Amino acid sequence: MKTFFFLAVFVPLIPVAQAAEDPTNLRPPQVCTQQYAPVCGEKAGVHQTYPNACFAAADKARVVADGECLSKR
Repeated sequence: MKTFFFLAVFVPLIPVAQAAEDPTNLRPPQVCTQQYAPVCGEKAGVHQTYPNACFAAADKARVVADGECLSKR
């Protein structure tokens, strides 16, 4: 019974503890809402409009501005 309690309580906390120890080991969110709140993201020097900041983070893009990216014509 003690083993089950240990596994049920402490094993799920291991990934949280590892992420807290190494802030560079951040994973992008894996599930994003469909809320439309556009942001302009930059990835490899290219600007792209994303539906929201979560989608930008999932694509490993850096949000540079709220709203759609302005086209440079």
